[in-house]
Amino acid sequence: SVVSPWRRTLLRMLRRQQLAIDNRHFNVTPNHLVPEKTPPKDHPNGSRCGNKVRTTKYTFLSFIPKNLFEQFHRIANVYFIFIVLLNWVPQLNAFGKEVAMLPVMFVLTVTAIKDLFEDRRRHLSDKRINNSLCRVYKKSVERYVQIKWRDVRVGDLVHLSNNE
Repeated sequence: SVVSPWRRTLLRMLRRQQLAIDNRHFNVTPNHLVPEKTPPKDHPNGSRCGNKVRTTKYTFLSFIPKNLFEQFHRIANVYFIFIVLLNWVPQLNAFGKEVAMLPVMFVLTVTAIKDLFEDRRRHLSDKRINNSLCRVYKKSVERYVQIKWRDVRVGDLVHLSNNE
């Protein structure tokens, strides 16, 4: 029997969700029990993700396309673009074609600038959190040493004090 593309996509999504549920539990080897000379590819926790926080929406290259994509998902912006496009039809134009674009361009520009400032604020907050210090147990010196939060790895023993 032939499976339709929609059904195949739905089945693939359901399988992916099932895999995500199955992979929620895994064994972690404490890093202080692993020899320090172990190469990263052989480290039992080597395939785990890091601790670096990144909450920004945009990168330098993705800002304009992503921002326009988000803005054109707002009904008001789509409506005003539709009005501008109608104004380019000679039988329907009510006023100058360029003048009709000014309000839309103004709203898109102001919103983009606002989003840029918000994303910059998120970037600075991420940087502050990633560079804050914590104490992690190191077997080589047999005590807790200070490292940055972004350098904490799965399996590290972290010393937490009151209100941390």
